[in-house]
Parts: sequence; structure tokens; C-alpha cells
Amino acid sequence: MATPATVFVVDADSQNRAEVKALVGEMNLRCEEYDSGGAFLDSYDPADPGCLVTEVRVPDVGGLQIQERLARSGIGLPVIFLTAYPDTRTAVSAMRAGALQFLVKPFREDELWEAILEAVALDRELRREEAQLSRQRDLIECLTSKERAVLEKIIDGKPNRIISEELEICLRTVELRRASLMNKLRVESLADLLQLVGGAYPGDSQSIERSTHHPRNGPGHLLRRHRGESSLPGRSRDGRKQT
Repeated sequence: MATPATVFVVDADSQNRAEVKALVGEMNLRCEEYDSGGAFLDSYDPADPGCLVTEVRVPDVGGLQIQERLARSGIGLPVIFLTAYPDTRTAVSAMRAGALQFLVKPFREDELWEAILEAVALDRELRREEAQLSRQRDLIECLTSKERAVLEKIIDGKPNRIISEELEICLRTVELRRASLMNKLRVESLADLLQLVGGAYPGDSQSIERSTHHPRNGPGHLLRRHRGESSLPGRSRDGRKQT
């Protein structure tokens, strides 16, 4: 059973936390409150799905610093800024770093409602993609070092004959290793093979040889796609679909 989404609220203003919590409750989502950035970072488990709603100015660790620390840790938790101290420079910095929304207090309930819906859906999509990439990496890590050597050459676009010469093995051995690795990776064509490897190790094929797990990617590329292709229904204050 999937873990339910949680909206994590970080704000020193207890009244604002209460207002956000009340709205989240109407959405039938869980809510956890924190009065400081440090308290949130100390307790947050990256396995917990949901989104973060944070004020820019919070004690000890500000909202932008929370966002930065999550990104450095490879955590793609979608972030919504909700602030009483808006300024263009801060808003631009937050959005460039991958924030989903930058809203001004007092917040409009319909705007925050929509932002939270979008953030939770994005987080679900990110986690689904990461689970798929993890399965792909597990398959690749099952390859032997000799099979990986052949795979590296295939990715470089080299035909079997050249691979044979560079690895100083006979052509038949290359063919056997190629067939074996494709069987282990459960692909039937070169196109499928390249797609799997490119998805598991985007922009870094050398990771195949190092056999290291990448941290979870931030929401940047998915966020851009999500903004352009979002199919989430609009909702009114009472949760009904808007037409």
C-alpha cells in the first residue's frame, strides 16, 4: 500500500501554519508543521511523499536554504514558497532552483489548493520515474565486468568488429557477450538498449563502469514538462471540479 502524501509546512508564524493545515485537511491530505527550517530538515525522511510549503524567512535555516539543501542531497521534494516578504530577486532565485510556486501572504486558498495538488502529483510522478530508473540500474549492475566493457563500446556506437579489435577478443566472443547482456537487460534491439542505458544514467554513461547509484534527480526537467502538460482538474474551494 502506497504511503499517503504529506504536506510539510515550515513557518515561524503559528497562525499561518494553522491556516495552511486547515486547508490541507480539507484536501484529505496529511500535514506536518515546523516552526524552523532546521527542525524540518532534521526530521524529514526522503521516503515520505508529498510537498513542502515554506516561508522564505524562517529561523536558523531559511526557505531558500532548505530548498538548496534538499537539492544537494538529491531530494526532489516539490517546494511551494508562501511568503509575507515577496521580492522579485528572491522569487526568481526560488523558481530557477525548481520551486513549483511562489505565493504571497495572505494566500488565496484556491491558488494554494491548486499548487498543492500539482506538487503532490509531481512528487508522485518523480517517485514513479525514480523507481523505474532504479530497476534499470539494478539490471545493468547484474552484468559482468566483461559484459559492461562491451556495453560501453556499444554505447559509443562501435560495431562488433571494432569492439573485437579494441578489447582484443575474437568477434564471436563479442557477439556472445552482446547477446548475453541484452538478454540480462531484457531488451531486443539496439534502440531499446540505448534507451534503457540513457534513462538509467542520463548524460553519464561512464557510471555503467563505475556501477554507482545516482541520487534522486531534482524536479527540474519533470517540472518543466509538468507545467506544459498538466492535466490536473481545476477545483473550487469545496473540492469540486471546475468547468
